Amino acid sequence: MTTITEIQRFNDENAASLLKTIADNMNSDTDELVLDFSGVRRLDANALRALEQFASTADARSIKVALRGASAEIYKVLTLVKLTSRFAFVS
Repeated sequence: MTTITEIQRFNDENAASLLKTIADNMNSDTDELVLDFSGVRRLDANALRALEQFASTADARSIKVALRGASAEIYKVLTLVKLTSRFAFVS
């Protein structure tokens, strides 16, 4: 059975801490996570590190992660740090 968990309302201030919290609570019952990045305008170094660690945790647990509403600027930053291949992007 496929379980999709959707997390809403990431923003510039809470992205790093929320990603860490979600990664700590990920379990193998979840097949896919959809993270709403429509409220994120920029990613600081802490958020990028948290996103990379989050992707590694998701990969280790075979969980697919999609980012919804990521702006072109966020996509460009993720491309520069070579993280785009680890996520699906949905509008």
